[in-house]
Amino acid sequence: LVEPLLKRELDLPKKATHYCHPSRPGSFVIGPGDLRRWELKILPGEDPTSFESDEVFFPALSKFVDVSKVEIWRRAIYCFHALVVDEWQSGRVFLMGDAAHQTPPFLGQGLCAGIRDAANLAWKLDAVEHQGYSASLLGSYTEERKPHVREVVSRAKEIGLIIGELDMEAARKRDAELGELIASGKAETIRQKFVPGLVTGLLGKGQGGQLANSAGEVFIQPWVKSEGGEFVRMDDLVGAGFAAFSTSAELLLNLSESARNILKNLGIQLVQFKKSGSGPVKAQENVLCLEEQHDLVSNWFMDRHVEAVLVRPDHYVFGAAADASGLADLLRQLEAQVASSKN
Repeated sequence: LVEPLLKRELDLPKKATHYCHPSRPGSFVIGPGDLRRWELKILPGEDPTSFESDEVFFPALSKFVDVSKVEIWRRAIYCFHALVVDEWQSGRVFLMGDAAHQTPPFLGQGLCAGIRDAANLAWKLDAVEHQGYSASLLGSYTEERKPHVREVVSRAKEIGLIIGELDMEAARKRDAELGELIASGKAETIRQKFVPGLVTGLLGKGQGGQLANSAGEVFIQPWVKSEGGEFVRMDDLVGAGFAAFSTSAELLLNLSESARNILKNLGIQLVQFKKSGSGPVKAQENVLCLEEQHDLVSNWFMDRHVEAVLVRPDHYVFGAAADASGLADLLRQLEAQVASSKN
């Protein structure tokens, strides 16, 4: 790994780039300001410590950048790891981030996974410490995070093996296959698509015990209009607890009394969306009405054929529903799962 500072403007990629060169695979990452990073693979038979010498190091780096136009800020020799601990909790001690998992860098998910750990555990700790839930709720932390991280680490490792191929014939075959996928439009190039959702834990169920519609997905983050008329991120207005979102005023009006009691008892925020320029929102008591800037929310609901969605404090979807009765069922499931943990 080497992190140089640019001494002048250079014709470099405008985004992170992987070089699948069998002669020496490498990766390029854009840092803040003039800082850049290259990661070069040390080849079989090479002595890693020899790269501490400029005579070995600079010729290798010169295959990627004009070394006379950069100033080396930091360089290090290290091994990639693909590791996930077996036990994430021991009594009152929880592991997260690098203490719980280490991943190759090819998906850029090391820090992201640690942030997801913290987001998952933080709201559950708050529920136990301040909302009266027993410590059994915290058991879902390992249940949810461990399979998710294992999948992320596995996919990062697979991508690293693709990039790091050293056999020339295998590399030619790889290039041909990837070229065909790209030409046909079948190649997935959006990084977020490689990051799985949750598959177990505190999630709603549908018929047959399968996960409810959209359960385990991360909910979207639209721009919405504030009281001052400016567009801000939705989370800045909704808050940090459970929330039920809908694009239908009628659905919210038709919620049963028992469903409304669950909303009140669990402190769930009700939110109604409307499209920009579609006329005034039908204001309801205890309902936060939001106007989205574009069609992100309406398209999300339309694609899933739903009119309501119940979202957890860490922004994962508990489940989505097509009507008021479906939302009421999700609320009953949530109440059963969390209220049964109360002291």
